Amino acid sequence: MVCRWRNTIRGDRGATATEYAGLLLLAAGLAGALATSGLPGLAVVKVDQAMCGFSPETCRRRGIGPPAGGPALIPRPSIPPATARPPLPHRPGQPRMNRRVYRSTGIGKRVERREGGPPTGDPVIDRVYQYLGTVGTYFWDRFGRNSFDGRGGRLNVEVDDDSEAEWNLELWRMTVGRDATLDVVAHEFTHGVVSATAGLANYGQPAALNEALADIFASNVDQNWQIGESTERGVLRDLSNPRRFGHPAHVSQYRSGLIDLTNQNSHYNSTVISHAYYRMVRYLGRTEAEGRTVAEQIVYRALTRHLASSPGFEDFRTAALRATADLYGAKSPSYLAVNRAFAEVGLNGRWRPS
Repeated sequence: MVCRWRNTIRGDRGATATEYAGLLLLAAGLAGALATSGLPGLAVVKVDQAMCGFSPETCRRRGIGPPAGGPALIPRPSIPPATARPPLPHRPGQPRMNRRVYRSTGIGKRVERREGGPPTGDPVIDRVYQYLGTVGTYFWDRFGRNSFDGRGGRLNVEVDDDSEAEWNLELWRMTVGRDATLDVVAHEFTHGVVSATAGLANYGQPAALNEALADIFASNVDQNWQIGESTERGVLRDLSNPRRFGHPAHVSQYRSGLIDLTNQNSHYNSTVISHAYYRMVRYLGRTEAEGRTVAEQIVYRALTRHLASSPGFEDFRTAALRATADLYGAKSPSYLAVNRAFAEVGLNGRWRPS
C-alpha cells in the first residue's frame, strides 16, 4: 500500500471512505494501463504519485510523501529504460599515463619504475604500477578523464612499508604500504580527482564526503563492496552493510565534531553516503553491473559539475539529484530511485547534524 491510511472511516483532512474507494479504483486502473503498456516499473511510480497527489499531507505524515527538495518515495526499485543510460565516452586509444613509483629508503626516496619502464622484479613496486594503470584506465573509459587532474598529470606514488595509505594534498602524490591493493590505490587516486574538482575541505561533512567518494569509486574499480579486504588489516568498511564494522548506515548515527586530527570521524561518517550509493546501485539496474553503470555516471557528474564549495551531505544529495535530472529528467524513475536511496539513509533535504 502506498500510504498507511488510518484504520477509521474518515482519514486526514475530512476525506471519506467513499473518496478513498474511488481513489483506489482510479489507482488500480492507472496501474493496469501502465502494466499492459510494457512499463511495469513506471506503474508503481505513477500510482504512488497519483495517490499521494490526492492526499499529500497524509503521505508526508507517514514518511511516504515528498521530502523537501525531492519527489515522492517509491515503494520498490524503479529501473530506468536501458536506452536512457548515459553513453560512455569511448575515447580512442589509452590515457596518457605518466606513472612514477618511488621506494622509501628511510632517509629519502628513489625512483624504482617510470612510465614505460620494464618490470623491476620487486612485486610491490610492479603491483602498484599495474594498479595505477588499472585505475587510470577506469576513469578514462568511464568518464574520459585523463589522470587525476583530467590533464594527464604525473602520478607520483611512494611505497613506504611503515606508512598508511594517504593522498598528500600539498605535494599531489600518494603514499601506500607494502600491502597496497587495487581498491586502496583507487581510493587514494580518487582523492586526487576530488582535490582537482570539488576541492573538498578536510573537516566535518566535506571530509566525510571526500572519504565516501573515494570508497565509492574504489568499489567500482574492484567491483565489490568491501574496502581493504585483501590488506593485512582486512576489511575496513563494507558499503553494503556498514554496521558490520561499526559504521553508520543512517545519519542518526552521524558523529559530530570538527576537530579530527586522525581523520577517524571522516572515515566513520563516510559510510552514510557510500551506503546511499550502494542503494542507488540496487535501485538503478536489473543487475548490480547495470546499476553501477548508471550510478557511477550520476555520482561523477555530481562531483564534477554540481558540488558547491564546502558541501554537506544534503548538498551532495542535491548535486546527485541534479545530475540525475541532467541525464534522465526530474520526473524519471531514475530520479525517484536516487531520491529513495538518499531518503533511506536519512537525507531528505532537511537533515542537519545535532
